[in-house]
Amino acid sequence: HDDESADPLIAIIGLDGKKVEIKIVNLNRAKEYCNLMYLPQFGHKRLWAFRSLGINSVEEFSDDKIKDILKLPGVGQWHVDRWKIAKEAILNDRITVLPSKSFEVLQGNKIFYDIETDLGGNHVFLIGVYNTKTGKFVQFFEKKNEKKLLKSFLGYLKQNSGCKLVSYSCCRFERNTLTRAIKRLKLPNVELIENETDLGLIVTNTVFGKIDGYKMGDIAETFGYKYKSTMDGFEVGMSYSGFLRTGKQPEWNKIKTYNKDDVLCLKLVSEKIFDRLK
Repeated sequence: HDDESADPLIAIIGLDGKKVEIKIVNLNRAKEYCNLMYLPQFGHKRLWAFRSLGINSVEEFSDDKIKDILKLPGVGQWHVDRWKIAKEAILNDRITVLPSKSFEVLQGNKIFYDIETDLGGNHVFLIGVYNTKTGKFVQFFEKKNEKKLLKSFLGYLKQNSGCKLVSYSCCRFERNTLTRAIKRLKLPNVELIENETDLGLIVTNTVFGKIDGYKMGDIAETFGYKYKSTMDGFEVGMSYSGFLRTGKQPEWNKIKTYNKDDVLCLKLVSEKIFDRLK
């Protein structure tokens, strides 16, 4: 789910006869070498800017440097305040959750959900849902009939209209993708999707510590979720795109397991955060 704040990734593809190996390398995984990279909203450009001020680690991020830091492009008091909180969390090796009114979405009944699409995000074929009101996990799956899939999902949301809809992508991927699809297919009740909450956008500004990143897998690992699937979103999208292009059947059960993992780890992250706010 690429967006402006997405990590820079390189795909290394190895070809050996009929065997294809794909390795995804995250260029932002430099945190083990420089703990400044654990700070929220902090990438390589800010790292170089900090180094120009003689700040090479969190330990060197001190009050006497604040005046110069505030002169850096795009840096305001909002950033500095959060970096101070993050610094304490990093140095004390703990996870700190900053209270926010945005977390009110975690109160009451919720529907946690995650979607799977082709690589371009142009065709939705699987939606996983966990409903805290019923305590049940459900999947809506259609190999090619996207309209039928969305009708079923929207009907489910209508029946559970008292539940808050929550996703996690840090870029409103679910909401934007489903809204486009619903409008393209001329289906009613698009408002059921438009009011959803992307928990990732809240977490990036409120959860601090030695966190490898703010993607779902990173946050889930931080809070102790154990993935059952070995797949990732790129692999799912690629396999489904291949199915649409060639008709070759992907390993559907593996894709469903991956989707279920994403939904259940979203549930766990929500619960862990809510517990820390009590």
